[in-house]
Amino acid sequence: MDEDEQHQRRAESWDALTYGMSGTLGPAAVAVIATVFSPLLALILLSISVIVAVLLILWLPLQMRTSHTEETVVSEHGVLHILLHTGQLRRAIVVMMAAAFPGGAISVIAVAFASEQLGNSAGGGWLVAAFGLGNLAGSLLLTLFPLRGEPERNMLLYTALVAVTFGICALAAQTYLALLLALAVAGAANAPFFAATLGVRSNYAPDHVRGQVFTGMAGFKIASSSAGTALAGLLTGLGAPLLLLAGGMIVGAAYVYAVLDRKGASRLARS
Repeated sequence: MDEDEQHQRRAESWDALTYGMSGTLGPAAVAVIATVFSPLLALILLSISVIVAVLLILWLPLQMRTSHTEETVVSEHGVLHILLHTGQLRRAIVVMMAAAFPGGAISVIAVAFASEQLGNSAGGGWLVAAFGLGNLAGSLLLTLFPLRGEPERNMLLYTALVAVTFGICALAAQTYLALLLALAVAGAANAPFFAATLGVRSNYAPDHVRGQVFTGMAGFKIASSSAGTALAGLLTGLGAPLLLLAGGMIVGAAYVYAVLDRKGASRLARS
């Protein structure tokens, strides 16, 4: 790994760290405020925090472009064509959306499980915070030891790990403490997975549409996460073990697709 690539991987690890911090501090703060005061106050303060974040962004210094590659604006259809016809990006979208789907469901599953086990929904915030804390710990390790090797290979490896950890969560969803610990493990597995997907985007997005590729893929991920949240709300009656197992199976299916698609692309390239 040359020096530029090492800096790139470390930057991606710091990006993953910001997600880990928000995934930890947000749910933990909501859990505390909802328990001590009220869920309504927690919701109001969350809304205010978004406004504050927007204002803070305006104060960030602008960074001058160092690349001589001119980035052009491509239509939505053009970006979609690039995403679907660049094998590495296509596979990244599939596994990202697959992992985001049960990831979005965790908050709903956690609240329903806490209500069932503890008799109150506030305990769900601590379950989500455990996932975030695991993600934060994994991200901190990545800033010290960035991922090495080919990004797509890393992505596939950690996709499989994410699928396994959802299965572990399904088995652990018998007691509150067991699920708390299992979610922390799942969060830790999510950190290198996310960093690896960033590496795929960095390596394989065409220079002239890099920004649009990043935002487009993030949009697909958010949409999938939102769909997972909505569906989990409709299916909470099935219970946490079954929903978490289904999440692991979805990620596992995406892993199988990505591996087969990659092998198919390699055979075509050799023929």
